[in-house]
Amino acid sequence: MKNMDLFAILSSMADEKYRLFSCKLLPDAVRKTVIGVRLPQLRTLAKNMVKNGAYSIVLNSSIGSTMEEKMVYGMLIGYAPLTDEQKFEYLLKFVPKIDCWSVCDCVCVSLKFKDKKKLWAFLLKNYAKSTAEFELRFVLVMALNHFLEEKYLEDVLRLVENISSPAYYVVMAQAWLLSMLYVKFPQSVLDFLTSHKVSTIVYAKTLQKILESRQISQIQREKIKNLRYLLKIKATEQ
Repeated sequence: MKNMDLFAILSSMADEKYRLFSCKLLPDAVRKTVIGVRLPQLRTLAKNMVKNGAYSIVLNSSIGSTMEEKMVYGMLIGYAPLTDEQKFEYLLKFVPKIDCWSVCDCVCVSLKFKDKKKLWAFLLKNYAKSTAEFELRFVLVMALNHFLEEKYLEDVLRLVENISSPAYYVVMAQAWLLSMLYVKFPQSVLDFLTSHKVSTIVYAKTLQKILESRQISQIQREKIKNLRYLLKIKATEQ
């Protein structure tokens, strides 16, 4: 199977109404690359490619330019029977091609690794100091999906602290990650936020994300509302 064949298969699965809906959620530059295939169908297609052996041909071909071709490629890295080292090699090829939050996030949740220690080292080495918006989002969303554990808490907080990009999808990923960490480690995250370890915009977006969560208590909700109020007061004084 070649990339053009994959494009043809995806085109045959397209739903125009869904394409139009998807485009509303994506930046203008990405909309023209959307075919219009639903995520469950993409996952089924990728899993079938693994079953029939087509995954190796796709992974060793050039990555297509459409959003769905990129999604399938990334999913194949996760689903295929590969070693961690092989997955790292394919990720080095794939991650620079990520150009929207949808590709990034759906692939991150699909990836599985046997050795988390090696995965963390790989992520830090290749993406934590990047200046590319979606490479930074990738490392943050990977942390969210694979490292919400107490033994990685300090490392993940340090990762967030060391990323200072103003790019929208990076800021939102930082806030999303911190809000999910808050659910599991509320005091540690509060200490982190109130110690001015992140920018004001990341702080504000994190508080917003926490308040949107259904996994916090009413007492926690009131505490976060108070912090948001104090942040607004501070902003008016500057």
